[in-house]
Amino acid sequence: MRTCSTTRLLIAALAAIGMSLASAGAALADPSDFPAPAPRAEPPPSEDAPVDEPPPAEEAEPTDEAKPEAVEPEDVTPEDVTPDDGATTVLEDVTALEPADIAVEPEPVRSRPRLRRLPIHGSFRLNYRLRWDGDDADNDLYQYLILNYGDDHQCGWSYAFHGRLTQDLDGRSDKNEFFVFDSITDTYDSWINGRVYHLYANYRPRGGPVRLVRIGRQWVEGGELFHVDGVRVDIGDSNSLEAATWGLSLYGGLPAHLFEGTPEGDAILGFSIYHRPWRGAKARLDYAFLNDDTRYYGTETAHLVTLTLRQQFNQNASWWASYQHLDEDPRTLRLAGNMAFPAQDMFVRGAFFSQLSTQTQTVTDLDPYFFIGQTLEPYWTGDLSVSKGVGERLFFEAGVSLRQLYDDDDESTFNREYVRYYGAASLEDWPCRDGSVTVTGERWNSADDAWTVTADFEYRPSRRFKLQLGTDYSAYRFDYYTAGERQSVRGYYLRVIMRTSERWRMHLRCRVEDDKFDTYLTLNTGFTLEF
Repeated sequence: MRTCSTTRLLIAALAAIGMSLASAGAALADPSDFPAPAPRAEPPPSEDAPVDEPPPAEEAEPTDEAKPEAVEPEDVTPEDVTPDDGATTVLEDVTALEPADIAVEPEPVRSRPRLRRLPIHGSFRLNYRLRWDGDDADNDLYQYLILNYGDDHQCGWSYAFHGRLTQDLDGRSDKNEFFVFDSITDTYDSWINGRVYHLYANYRPRGGPVRLVRIGRQWVEGGELFHVDGVRVDIGDSNSLEAATWGLSLYGGLPAHLFEGTPEGDAILGFSIYHRPWRGAKARLDYAFLNDDTRYYGTETAHLVTLTLRQQFNQNASWWASYQHLDEDPRTLRLAGNMAFPAQDMFVRGAFFSQLSTQTQTVTDLDPYFFIGQTLEPYWTGDLSVSKGVGERLFFEAGVSLRQLYDDDDESTFNREYVRYYGAASLEDWPCRDGSVTVTGERWNSADDAWTVTADFEYRPSRRFKLQLGTDYSAYRFDYYTAGERQSVRGYYLRVIMRTSERWRMHLRCRVEDDKFDTYLTLNTGFTLEF
């Protein structure tokens, strides 16, 4: 069990490591990396890219422009989903995120010179993870390999591979007794485990209505993100997303269940239709048929229909809505809107999500967490925030987030009610140049009411180095280790990304979590080589 002295010691260690790494980061930066202080970045674009993309789970590269970090669905850990925005971590996605357009996959964001392209290019990432709670410990090694042959944005053939290999360095596989750091890889007989996330061939014709043919294991967007061993064909009137007025995507194959022994009897078929009905509008219809011949749980078939409409009024205002229908029942409704006021340096964002009917067992691809969460009764969430700049260095934000059940008697584990009010103040170039600090005050109205204060310090002396040090709080948090719910969780984190050259990048993530019962430490460190 935890003690106050243990917690204080861990926090002090985080702070000491952070200060030493900050000194190292400053030493890495050459004078040309210190331009005059840049004006504050504009509010996020109204058409945000989805942050729930499939693997890889790479660290965000330190650049002058923030970009979303991809999270690997099968390996989400508490340090990957830290509620820096104060949002409660739950099993389902409660943020209004728009599915990616099917017209053309976006070009990667590049804020530095493009590396010389080799015939085979990609990256290799090595990551060591330590988990410790004072009594038990777990040590694991992860290797991620991404290989690409050719350019899948150019005409002709190209090929892609993404795989993962893990080793349980403790060699511990606790199948018959409780172990706080159990994971799905512990259910295998071997201490070495491998996975293939995607392995496909692309073909882009030089002309004609067909824009893309992809064969192999891949991720497809069909209202939800599906992992498929099969074929996808994109058809449209233009290879340019901005110029296209319509598009059609067809796909079919076998659902790629990473943890299922045989796909016998499984199938997935679907299509997506994309159209611009009027200026500034984008409409999309998705249909997916899934057959899951499982012997464990769930229904055998499912029909999912998703309708999405987005409207861009001007460069400063937009909104979008999405509705899903599963079999004979309404499933979900999402609404979101953004509005910027550049003259006032102000930005307003709002989002609404509702689960419209009881979510019970269905095909695995639509509810992989049923074994954990069981039946989920209808609920709704809402978020509203306003941010305002005062001068060049001081910024304020205030907002409210709430989660409510349609029937108060339905409250249970993983399906809680709460209201969170918060106010935050950020100051740039303080307490040092190229540093910024944010302090947030929060009020949680839930089963255990709480007033909390959290803080975050970020230091970017150059494009080669980024350090982040802070604390956060969540009233309810899903524990990915024990498949349980933890309450009143205070977290302390340290994140460092250091680029030693154009091809090499090192990372360190350290997180300490305190709840009512114990203290947990998670350490991730390693490097990435790009080639």
